[in-house]
Amino acid sequence: MSGSETNQDSENASRLVLRTYRATDHDYVLHVFYSAAFGLVPEGIKRKLMSPVFWTIWLTSCYCLVTVVPAVISGAHWPRWILWLMRIALVLGWILAAFVVLFIFTDRWEVVGHIEEAQQNDLSDPEVYYLNWVKKEVIVDDSPPVKPSSSSNKKRVTFDKSAKPATEMVRTLRPAKEQTLSHFWVLAMDNVPIGMVGLANYRERVYDNRISIPSLWDALRETVSRWIPWLSSSIVADRVVVDEDDVQDDKRVFAEPHAPKSATLQRLAVKPDYQGCGLSTLLINNVMLWAHKQGLESIYATTNEMQQSAQTILHTRHGFQKIKKTRKGWLGQYEIVWKCTVDQWMKDHEDLAKQLL
Repeated sequence: MSGSETNQDSENASRLVLRTYRATDHDYVLHVFYSAAFGLVPEGIKRKLMSPVFWTIWLTSCYCLVTVVPAVISGAHWPRWILWLMRIALVLGWILAAFVVLFIFTDRWEVVGHIEEAQQNDLSDPEVYYLNWVKKEVIVDDSPPVKPSSSSNKKRVTFDKSAKPATEMVRTLRPAKEQTLSHFWVLAMDNVPIGMVGLANYRERVYDNRISIPSLWDALRETVSRWIPWLSSSIVADRVVVDEDDVQDDKRVFAEPHAPKSATLQRLAVKPDYQGCGLSTLLINNVMLWAHKQGLESIYATTNEMQQSAQTILHTRHGFQKIKKTRKGWLGQYEIVWKCTVDQWMKDHEDLAKQLL
């Protein structure tokens, strides 16, 4: 092969770069996260099908359906073979209905909820949550300078009273004392992000930015106040006035403060087209090396029942140990908290650490 052909092949080869997140990566990062999250739906359905509670509910409801419906229409004196065909059709229809319900619940409730949690919190602006930037919207004085004249003392009239003033976003880096040991990386192929990972280190409790759905009692009380004013006044009179601090404590918590020298590995995602190529390991290696340089001692991670591949990668390849498992539902949903000691990881990956460092 000639030298010109070699140079041409090297120019056509894709470039894989692991770098710090930029503001221009935001839309790409959201796309990577969405695509990776929706790819977990089949695993979520599979885990629910393995739940004893699901089969108890399905078999009970199917038995009642197959028993009751033929008994109701048996007075029509239909042939027995038609009743058997009806039972078979009911069973097949109930199987299809169960899959549809599981798909809608997993896809539109669990996965979409997970996406909305990230989109409205840390992924709304990774520069603020991970890279220690503070952003403020300031008003820009875009009015043209007024030339001095004899009429300069006259009051200027603005005709469009509803027009909003022009603003611009100004970002400043937090003071060194207020900065946290958080960071966010993207893995880019030809300058297009195809993977990402974040390391979060919070000093204070972070509240969820999602709008809280009112409880059933609040909705009922609002309905009563509209239709029965005299009854609503007695309900309001019985309410206890709460402090603003208590109201804030009732908000959903997005993240609790970390212990000293600890952080959480989160938002690990690789575009489905590039999964199975070891890119997740590359991202985790970078996180652990960066944590070692920053003096962090413990790295945590949280997975759920749909993230089986992530659990395997964390435990088998990187030595994360399971420290807590919490049930999140009756259909096999759970969350596992993992922990990895940075020093131990450096010892287990000594050759790799020396090569990368």
